[in-house]
Amino acid sequence: MVSAQQPVRTSISGVVVDAETGETLPFVQIYYLKSTTSQGMVPSGKGTTSDMDGNFRISSSEGYTTLTFQMLGYKTEMVTLRKGQTRTNAKIKLKPDVYGLQDIVVTPKNRKRLYGVMSRHGDRDKKEKLRKKFIFMDLKVKKSKN
Repeated sequence: MVSAQQPVRTSISGVVVDAETGETLPFVQIYYLKSTTSQGMVPSGKGTTSDMDGNFRISSSEGYTTLTFQMLGYKTEMVTLRKGQTRTNAKIKLKPDVYGLQDIVVTPKNRKRLYGVMSRHGDRDKKEKLRKKFIFMDLKVKKSKN
């Protein structure tokens, strides 16, 4: 008699929150890592996202044990489980990743369009209103070269 060995399932469920405020974080990317190389992390292709309330559930029977939690504006958090471990009610805390820009230059995408529309209106107040409207509707932000 030959018995087939059942794959070992590793799973985790819980909620993802902001480490400073405790607020739940929706749409956090959560995935198992296949491996880590000198060139970075290699995702397994097995992943999910947290729901609107920050809740998530993910499992794998492929032997993956390291999970990555990522969201724009937050530092990446990694959690390691033992093979076959089931963890429930996990509270994953992501720390804000604060960074700043030194200088930025804001210019309209299409200056010809902006000035063409402005030149058709003789009233100075209308021109100023249009200029503000087009600048705020049609912005392109780029880092300054200084």
